[in-house]
Amino acid sequence: MAVFRQIHVDFWQDAFVLDLTPEEKYFYLYLMTNSKTSQCGIYELPLRIIETETGYNRETVEKLLQRFIQYGKIYYDDSTKEIMIKNWIKYNKINSPKVKSCILKELKNVKNQDFVKEFYKLCERYGYSIDTLSKDYREEKEKEEEKEEEKEEEKEKTKPPKKRSRSKENLCSTEDVQSFVESQQASNPLNGVPNKLIIKYIDCLRLTRKTARISKNILLNLWEKWQKFRPSVVTYAMWVHVLKHDDKREEYTLGIMRNTKEHQANRELIILKNKNHQERERFKDGSANNVTFDGGNQETDPDTQTETEIGNGYYDQFPGLFAN
Repeated sequence: MAVFRQIHVDFWQDAFVLDLTPEEKYFYLYLMTNSKTSQCGIYELPLRIIETETGYNRETVEKLLQRFIQYGKIYYDDSTKEIMIKNWIKYNKINSPKVKSCILKELKNVKNQDFVKEFYKLCERYGYSIDTLSKDYREEKEKEEEKEEEKEEEKEKTKPPKKRSRSKENLCSTEDVQSFVESQQASNPLNGVPNKLIIKYIDCLRLTRKTARISKNILLNLWEKWQKFRPSVVTYAMWVHVLKHDDKREEYTLGIMRNTKEHQANRELIILKNKNHQERERFKDGSANNVTFDGGNQETDPDTQTETEIGNGYYDQFPGLFAN
């Protein structure tokens, strides 16, 4: 266990914290910095310990715990005496191998498995790679999704022919994915994101399923979520997924989108552009995920290139992927 905990200076300007009473602020700060805290944000915290360390009586402790549960900030299991701070990993990064190793050890000792599953969901949401930690969770999630897709297929089969959708409810091939993307771009366009990138990305998602099929309803829901982000953010997240994490599912990419600002995405895309000429020999035959690159040797300063310059011709360097 670390001997100290870091608190961001903007904690005090957080919209939620600003509305708390002094007593609640103190208690919330205590939950994040007390002697029992862990790297994963799930730890055993008996009420007696809270009483001793805060000076509050049992009634006040129970009242404050219940209040923060209602606020949606924590979970507390009376039977195991364990607490989970829901937004812990949002402010405590887990990219370091040492941190991941520490978290793995901690999670093995967590008694409430619902807390562990919730932790994995949050990791996906915030774009953290925890494959070694979440194997059981991912397998369980895949089974649930496959069951849902099978149910949708059965429902479609039971519909009268006239009421059946003209298009397939499950996409089973790259051609199906291409047709879906073309149809969506015509009716509800995802402006600024190249068609070929979307097709390649969705095809990656399809292949993460054991059946190599993906439900159209899942994709329609994803499409609506993508619309909420800036084009450069969506492009960057999909690009990273396709080239580096093609074995992961859609929640991982959404996590990247949620944690990437537009200027960060633009900068990262420029950096990728500058690196491209060094790797074009490796990619020229499409060996990496069958993606073809044709980048120039001229490098660009990411700190000086404007957003307009990024949009003007930036994708021209990726004819095999970043083109409609």
